Amino acid sequence: MRVFPNILLMLIFLSGSSVFGQDSTKCISSFDTIQQRVIYSQVDNMPQFPGGNDSLEYYILTKLKLEYGGCYQDRVYVTFIIEDDGRVTSVKILRIHVELLREQILNILNNMDNWKPGSCYGIRVPIRIIIPIKIN
Repeated sequence: MRVFPNILLMLIFLSGSSVFGQDSTKCISSFDTIQQRVIYSQVDNMPQFPGGNDSLEYYILTKLKLEYGGCYQDRVYVTFIIEDDGRVTSVKILRIHVELLREQILNILNNMDNWKPGSCYGIRVPIRIIIPIKIN
């Protein structure tokens, strides 16, 4: 097995904003009826992966192991929550076409290091993130 060299990671949120450097002053939240708590989708200080976007891309790129010569073309959409202490929880795949990648991607995301938590008006809050991972 070998790391497939052409993986492009693009980060976005449900609201269409970027992961880092968001200047919004409005926090948007909703009540999660399953977890029985408020989860934010947009805050004035978004969570950050240690080292930023490039480090997150490198982390996923080096962890994703694909068989050489296989045809793996997909855009996988995943969601997870960055808790107020930076832990990654509630990892789910929203869309995937190449089912062979499902377990591997879930494992990679569930084992991420803690993020720098996000906050709303200076108070750390849990934030739901959506990340598309483009695999060519």
